[in-house]
Formats: sequence, C-alpha cells, structure tokens
Amino acid sequence: MTRIIMHGCNGKMGQMITNLLEGDENAQIVAGVDPFDDGHNKYP
Repeated sequence: MTRIIMHGCNGKMGQMITNLLEGDENAQIVAGVDPFDDGHNKYP
C-alpha cells in the first residue's frame, strides 16, 4: 500500500485527490498539510 502525505489538503485539487483515493485499496492518505488549515478537516 502506498501511504501519502497530502500537501494542500484543503484546496480544490487536494480535495479532489482525496475523494479519488477514498475507494482505492492500494493508497492511503496518512496526513494532510495546508498553510490555511482552520482545523476542520478529516486528515490526521
């Protein structure tokens, strides 16, 4: 399994990639980073 750190997780592209990977058994987002984080996201 590929473990991914999502940089820019609160942006439009970050959200799109996150949605695409939700059903993928071969990839997992293990952390999300964004300079504009308001603390209301689903990333560890």
